[in-house]
Formats: sequence, C-alpha cells, structure tokens
Amino acid sequence: MRLVAVCFMVASCGSPSRTISDAPQPADGAADSPDAAPDADLRPITVTVLGVVSLGTQGMPVVGQDVYFIAPDSTYQKVATDGSGVAAAVAPAGTSVAIARDLGSSQWRLTVFGALRPGEHITAGDSAAATLTAGGAITVVAPTQANASGYAITGTCMYTYGGGPSFTYTPVANCTGSTTATIVTTAFDGTGTLAAYSAQTNLNLPALAGGTIMMPAAQTPGTASASLTNIPALVTQASLATYYQTGGWYLGNAFASTSVSGTTANMSAPIAPAGTVTEQTVRVLPSGFLPELYREVRSGLNPAVALDVGAGLLHPTTSPSFDASTRSVTWTTDPTGTAPDIVIAAVNYSTAASEIVRLQIYAPYSTTGAALPTLPPDLAHLAPDVAGGGSLNVFEQAKVTGASYADLIVMPEYDLLGLGGSHDLGEMWLTLYTPG
Repeated sequence: MRLVAVCFMVASCGSPSRTISDAPQPADGAADSPDAAPDADLRPITVTVLGVVSLGTQGMPVVGQDVYFIAPDSTYQKVATDGSGVAAAVAPAGTSVAIARDLGSSQWRLTVFGALRPGEHITAGDSAAATLTAGGAITVVAPTQANASGYAITGTCMYTYGGGPSFTYTPVANCTGSTTATIVTTAFDGTGTLAAYSAQTNLNLPALAGGTIMMPAAQTPGTASASLTNIPALVTQASLATYYQTGGWYLGNAFASTSVSGTTANMSAPIAPAGTVTEQTVRVLPSGFLPELYREVRSGLNPAVALDVGAGLLHPTTSPSFDASTRSVTWTTDPTGTAPDIVIAAVNYSTAASEIVRLQIYAPYSTTGAALPTLPPDLAHLAPDVAGGGSLNVFEQAKVTGASYADLIVMPEYDLLGLGGSHDLGEMWLTLYTPG
C-alpha cells in the first residue's frame, strides 16, 4: 500500500512565496504575463464564478469576486471577475486557483482547483436550483393485488412514496413532462419483493387536477440484472441498483446483492419497466477498503449490465482523513485497479481567529500526492489552526468514461461534489466517502 497526501495551502506544503503582488488587469479581464518565455502557452486559464447555495445566489454570475491564480513557484495573480462572472489569467501549467467567499457570521468557503493547464476553463460555485411549484391534487387508484403487503407510486413530476392502493398526491406542475407524464404503481409481496405493476403514460397532470386516475390491470414485472466478470480477489461483496427514469424522475427501481467468492458473480431483481432512461449502479466492496461504485446511464429500457470489474476498478482506498497539523488530507491506496481522473475533498476546519472554513478541493489524481501552493497574504487568515482541528466531510475519486480532469472541472462545484448522484455522465467508477 502507499500513502497519498494532498497538502492544503500552507507554507510547509511548498516553497515560501518569492514575489507576491497584484497582477495588472487589462480591460478584457485577463492578467498579463509580460515575462513569459516566447514559446510559452499564452492561452489563459479561465474561471467562471457562480453564486453558492449558502448565500442563496446559486447559478448567478458573481461580479467583482477576487480569483487567485497561484503558479507553481508560489507567485500569484489576483483578478476580479467581470460583469459576466469571469476571470482569466495567462499562467503556467501546474497553476492552482483559489477563491474565498465570506458567508457571514465568521464563516468562509474556500475553493481550490489544483494542477491547471493553459487553456482550461473551470466553474466555481453552485448550479441553479430548480424551482418547483405544486399543482392540483390527483387521486390515483392502483389495481388490487392478492396477498400484497404494500403498494407504492412513482411518476413524472412527483416523488416516490408508499401507501395505497389508493393515493392522493400533489404533482409538481412546472417540470418537464407535466402534460405528458407517466405514473407507475407497484405492489409488493410478503417478502417485500415487487410482485406486480401498473403504468399509464402521456398524462396531462394539470388537466387532471382534482380528478381520479384508475390505473389499468396489473402486469408482471421485468428483470434487472448484472453479470460481473474478472473480479479481483480482494472484492468480497457486490450489489446492484437499477432505476428507470424520465427527465430525472424515477419511475421504477430494483435492488439485489450477493457475496463474491470467485471471479464472477450474477445478480437480478424484478423491476417495473417504465421510462426512457436506464440507470444502473454496481457497488463492490474490496475487503478492508472503501466501497466503489460503477454507474452506467443509457437511453432506453435495457436493465442488463455486463461489467468487467478488474478492468475498471479504481485503486482501492482506505482511511481518508484530515490532519490540521500538516494541513493535509491523507489516505492509503492499493495498486490494484486503475487511477481515477479526479480527487475531491471537502473539509471543515477552524482558523486561529476562530473563523470556520469549508474547504473544497479539486485535483487530478496522483499516486505521490498533490502539493498545493501557499495562500496569498490576504487569504492567510484562512489557514487551518492546529489546535482547532478539522474534519473531512466528503472524499471522492472518480473516473468518467470519455472525460478527463479538464472536462470535469467545467461542471459547477455542487455537481462535482454530487458525482455520486449524477444521472447523466454515462459511465463512471467512483469512490465516495462521507463519514458520519
């Protein structure tokens, strides 16, 4: 095993800053680098800064936000965002970007993107939240199933819940598909296994407000399955979660699990076949390490995944933690498997002035760690206090098929931190640790 460390912006993590000064800011918002070598890559690193959930400004461009472009030699440029929330600077490969936001009440959010290259574009901040407005209530009556132990309802523009066989729910009115909605009711046997389902499509929910929908006769469920091959010896458990969805709304789901004692394993479970997109997640547990997830999202109803576990498994990882004395996140990794594209960590810590900082760090994966530069003097007050300690809240490693670190950091932070719940990235392997 090998120990990996990510240092968090303190002098002990890199050489002391030699020259710290505000860079000139030309009219186009990109800081000049007049001393750059003639053959240097002069494409700027570009940052779009959006608001954050904690300030209620998510999705909105932030004007006048200071963005720090910190070169590998610890010199930096400070550029304020323009009227579109964009800041840019010509900077060398290996540059880090730091953005600090005052959340009020002595609380800060510090975002750091590491190991950037000329021409790359990142998005700091959170994506806009959907505004959901309730529509009129509708009564839905599911077909009665003999010996059913319970019923559930799912659908476009609504959230899953149990009860039944008669349901009264209030659908979300202003979402995609509100006039072409799908509703699915399900019945479960005494063991909690899906026994039957009923579905209706192309429903105009606003027009049906105040009315009753009688679901058609029950049907026999389909089957979701996973076939795992080339399983490494250290994997001892596996599970399968399958979802059908339309427009991000879940219509059917199935779950199965198995112990693993060889190089192959198979799992299956019944599922109600309704929707336009299939999402399947295989969770594997390398003994002594964090669980890993393989997620595949594809069009149509095709609930059978064949997975070569050994070809995609990320380097098994264990014991991620934050150490305030070294200002670093450390973890232990095994050489089995393949390297992730990105490492993400979120840490809460206190400063010497008793300020609370939420640090969100994004960096390409490295087996030897990723040392990050010293914070500029005007952000030095945000360094962790050894006595105050800190805690690791999120630790993620991910590899997305067809995407690189540069492709992923274009996504808003809220989406990056939520990779484990992403529904539209195709295929990915993910290690996700959220202590507590």
